[in-house]
Amino acid sequence: MSSRGDLKVTIAGLEFFGRGLQAGTTPELVLKPRGFKGWTDGVDMRLDDSAIPNQHGSYDRQAYRSARVVSLDSYALTDSNAKLQQIGERVTGLLSGGELGRIEVVQNGETRWADCRLASKTKFEEIARDTAEVQVQVWCPDPRKFGDVWTYTATVGGGVVPGVRHFGNAEATPQFVVAGDMPGGYRLTFRGENFHVIWPLVSGQPHTIDYADGQLWVGGVRIHGGLGITNTPTLPGGVVTALGVVPLTTGTGTATLKLFDTYI
Repeated sequence: MSSRGDLKVTIAGLEFFGRGLQAGTTPELVLKPRGFKGWTDGVDMRLDDSAIPNQHGSYDRQAYRSARVVSLDSYALTDSNAKLQQIGERVTGLLSGGELGRIEVVQNGETRWADCRLASKTKFEEIARDTAEVQVQVWCPDPRKFGDVWTYTATVGGGVVPGVRHFGNAEATPQFVVAGDMPGGYRLTFRGENFHVIWPLVSGQPHTIDYADGQLWVGGVRIHGGLGITNTPTLPGGVVTALGVVPLTTGTGTATLKLFDTYI
């Protein structure tokens, strides 16, 4: 895609601007035309292409997305060689410890983000006393991109909450916080599937459940043996569903669901 004036890309706090946007008085990183790649594309698929013996074709097995790689080619534009050196040191230090960072893209008033790591050697080549060419490439292990967050809350005795959805184009992963007093545990219902927690829910000690791993956490501690049936469906873009929470024995409480607009 072309670098456009309304584009800003931030990686672990370091800002890259499309032409026409100013970074103020600080040294600027200005994206080259067509210098931002891999973000608006889809991603490659991982396929198990195993041939069926003595037949045409291959076995039909689940395919999975590969990680996303995003590259930025830009100019560093400053008013002195000293400032150019400073921004060069900052660029080459970006995520250089192998740590997880975040890439955030703002364009046309919309914000999308993903977590990332440095994918390859960062390049910084001085081409004038106040100008350098910069290349940064990051690797997003989860190729999905995330936007606004939506919350829905179901209450024991309040029935199901309809109209649960997000506004992305890919499957969103539910995240729950369950609070209240249900000593015999409870059942979450989402997309018509059940998730049973048999660990007691105690007032003031909410439960946290992320369907990405299906684990139960209480007070920052992972609970072993506290779960029963654990169906963990995701929610595709455009699908509308319902949310409910019911105690397995007695009690009261709420289940708050968080969903991000999720894109590929």
